[in-house]
Amino acid sequence: MLKMEPMEIGLSISSVFEDGVIYEKSVLDVDVNDYINRMIIATHHAINLSVNTGYPTKETIEIMIRKAFIETRALCIETNAIEKDFIDEILKKAVRQAAALESNI
Repeated sequence: MLKMEPMEIGLSISSVFEDGVIYEKSVLDVDVNDYINRMIIATHHAINLSVNTGYPTKETIEIMIRKAFIETRALCIETNAIEKDFIDEILKKAVRQAAALESNI
């Protein structure tokens, strides 16, 4: 009714002076997409650092538990450690090894 519409207002800065330093517009110009991509990369690096150093956080604990399960499973299968959760895979491995031996005979 008042015919008011939102509008975008901003400043066009050519340079900024702070503590004796002059910052030109090229330094102050921030590409939003580049900034978002850098934040995504930084997040991935932080997650990798947390997981690979064994420092659990609420964001990485699920990943760390999954990783531990996968590594435990691989270790059990490799060493033929009998564990009820992995027995099927150990038996499949034994069958593959038997088949490989049979084809060599």
